[in-house]
Amino acid sequence: MKRRDFLKNSALLGAAAGTSGVAAMTSVSSCSTINSSTTSKYIEYKGKEAEGTLLEVFENEYLRYELNDNASARVIDKRNGNFAWDFRPVALQELGEIEEGHVWLRNERTMCEEYPGHFVLEKCRDGIKASLIGRENRYWGSFVFQVKLDNQWLNFTIKRIDDSIPSLSFPSSIECDELVLPKGIGQILPAKGNATIFSRYIYTFFTHLNMRWIGGQKDGHAWIAIFDEGFEDAAALMANGAIAPVYMRSLNQWRHGYTMKYTFVKGDYVALAKTYRQWFTDQGWFNPLTEKIKRTPRLNGFLGGRGFWISMAHPGYSDKYKKEFFLSDEMTKRRPDDVMVHRTYSELETLIGQLKDAGLKRGYIKIAGWINRGYDASHPDVWPPEPKLGDVSELKKILEQKDGIVTGLHDNNMDMYETVSSFPNGINRLKDGSLMIGGGWAGGQAYIMHMKHGFEYGKRNWEKIKTLDPTVMFVDTTTAMQLYQSYENPALTKADDLEAKQEMIKFYKDEGTIFGSEEIADFAIPGIDFYENRHQRIQGQTIPLWPLVFHDAAFCMTYGSSEMNGDHPRWLEMMQWGYMMHYTITDEFDFDLFKKTFHVDDWHAQIGMAEMTDHKFLNKEKTLEMSSFGNGKSIICNYGQKPELYNGKTIQPAGYLIIG
Repeated sequence: MKRRDFLKNSALLGAAAGTSGVAAMTSVSSCSTINSSTTSKYIEYKGKEAEGTLLEVFENEYLRYELNDNASARVIDKRNGNFAWDFRPVALQELGEIEEGHVWLRNERTMCEEYPGHFVLEKCRDGIKASLIGRENRYWGSFVFQVKLDNQWLNFTIKRIDDSIPSLSFPSSIECDELVLPKGIGQILPAKGNATIFSRYIYTFFTHLNMRWIGGQKDGHAWIAIFDEGFEDAAALMANGAIAPVYMRSLNQWRHGYTMKYTFVKGDYVALAKTYRQWFTDQGWFNPLTEKIKRTPRLNGFLGGRGFWISMAHPGYSDKYKKEFFLSDEMTKRRPDDVMVHRTYSELETLIGQLKDAGLKRGYIKIAGWINRGYDASHPDVWPPEPKLGDVSELKKILEQKDGIVTGLHDNNMDMYETVSSFPNGINRLKDGSLMIGGGWAGGQAYIMHMKHGFEYGKRNWEKIKTLDPTVMFVDTTTAMQLYQSYENPALTKADDLEAKQEMIKFYKDEGTIFGSEEIADFAIPGIDFYENRHQRIQGQTIPLWPLVFHDAAFCMTYGSSEMNGDHPRWLEMMQWGYMMHYTITDEFDFDLFKKTFHVDDWHAQIGMAEMTDHKFLNKEKTLEMSSFGNGKSIICNYGQKPELYNGKTIQPAGYLIIG
């Protein structure tokens, strides 16, 4: 990934390059910042207060940006009817560091740990110096930023941040009617009316936001802010219907710069998705499924197919684990220190035959719990396979199925368990030297590895796993979790974690496998073939941002897609989004229901590799939705409780209409 020198005065950071400026204040100050020795002291602000007067104007043929001395600003979108957008003069700030070292960053915040940040701006030699002022006129410190207009893009680059500022949100939020967030499959939220000062959230990459942008819309126009340089240590802060970027230290230091890119369009969330798709493509990162199938032809088995999660075995819970997590025998239903076999290799082969007899012709079968002691029990020391399941030759025979229905293995290169011999080598270290704790899973207490080490374990394990010749490798959590840093010696950053994840995906692809992971994240798009996720429609909130950007770049399937979501079956959502269905095989598997949904596969066969070109709500209740694809086909789905008419055709509740 391209990195820029944090302190370099480059042309990219120039405030006035290629623009014309009109300044309301003519004095130019030094860009020097306060001494870091004052980081723990309260300092009252003694400088000149901002009055909201015009500081500088940046203008080109696309945009006019009017910046005031209190950081409020107005953007005029000249190419779209001179539509005006306003930046607020206040940005919420965290009282302390956001990154606390937890595996799941605490994203819900309270009003008692934040303060309204006010700004006093003055021009300086390197751009614009901003003093950050909090409650009781407290001076938190200063930072330097520069503004540049690059055609339709309004770019903000922060060059230096005082050590006294533990985290920083800037620029402030833009006033709009609705927020558009790449959260889950996509989310649209009212910026007014339902908001409350008690709801405040930090959204990180990639646990919360799966694409590196935020946006909003108003009166047929929309804005998008793309996190560019330094995004690995950035997030979004949402409160009371407003959202703005927020920046975190890297390993407790301000180590690099941060760049935010804003642009403004006529349209709605569809226009924003397509804007991001174009930007992502311009970076050289977009890789369509058509190219991926050329490289790995067996991936074609996913088109018009469905996915399966079949777990072979689980470990028993130890007495220690049950005591520490307050689990009774009735709650666990597992014998301590034993392996609970759900099905052997021979029984798995029989099950696959039953699925074929029920009509399955295409798709992929993921074998989980094959590792030593069963599911999640022994990462990263997974070899040899659990002997109670049968001979390894039987597993290899199952994995030989490579036509139409492809088979593969589940693994995890991020979790480590204290029961394995590799423990604790490779686990993330916190500031005090302690280990980063993960979840309590089937294998007991998990700890979280930095992917630089997880990748090394993955390559080590592959030397054994490749003897089984799996067509598919599903490496869990890779695209589901936020980026991590580690205070080991030498220390590892979140950027290092991201780079190692990308290298790991490339490694498995170079080995000829089909590669997939959990949830979705845009950084994996150059190499990944498919995602399994938990997307579920929420009435009035869900919009298909991810398919609008990446539908033709990776196959998607959703857990529980054979279940109900309120009054409608979830397979209706799969058809709306162009997703595959996914099944978790249990002893209660319903073969009759399984046979009734092959129409979903038929639809996926038609549009599974096409770009989603449009989406719209066809009624004010937002219960009637249309998705359109690049091959000329569209589908209208009715999530309401009454029949709906479209061009003289009736669509029943929980029904659909295919056009084209």
